[in-house]
Amino acid sequence: MNGNLADAIRQTDAELCVSQFPSSCPDILAKRSSDRQLAIEAKHVYDMTLAKYFAQVTADRSKLLKYKAVNGSADVWQVVFFVQLPEADYPTGRWYGNKQGKRRCDYIKHRNILSQYKKVEGALGAATWPAGSPYIQPLRWPPVSFDPVLLSRWFDDIFKPDQSWNFDPRTYLHNAAVGVATWRH
Repeated sequence: MNGNLADAIRQTDAELCVSQFPSSCPDILAKRSSDRQLAIEAKHVYDMTLAKYFAQVTADRSKLLKYKAVNGSADVWQVVFFVQLPEADYPTGRWYGNKQGKRRCDYIKHRNILSQYKKVEGALGAATWPAGSPYIQPLRWPPVSFDPVLLSRWFDDIFKPDQSWNFDPRTYLHNAAVGVATWRH
């Protein structure tokens, strides 16, 4: 995700020097030689995100504020991506050949993007952009250059259900959407 965001930033301005720092703060740093720095921390949340991970999203703000204290002219932003898969479900089964898992519905915490956003907003305050709610984009169905057989085979390779069940991407991805919101600190 961070690599895609860094690439998108690079494409906006060829003069920007964009660097990535996985597992460090900032995740992404962009600057021109004479301009101040743009420091970005990015996370994603989805319908199965646990409370402890939302705490990590909140912790990114503290990391950015510490970074800004050392780099006073830095412009610091926090980006949170959201994913909703309201029709996605699977039974109990084994993932990657070794980890036993519950039904997907047993893990659901925040079924839609608006409830995920409200959880983040409760910790960070209202987003800077867009104001009031996240930008949400429903996923087109079927996606361009989509091969449902290939996707089904991939899912069959990584998940072995405990009961008779087949992955159906048309059902699984129905009403799926992605969203984004940003906070300037």
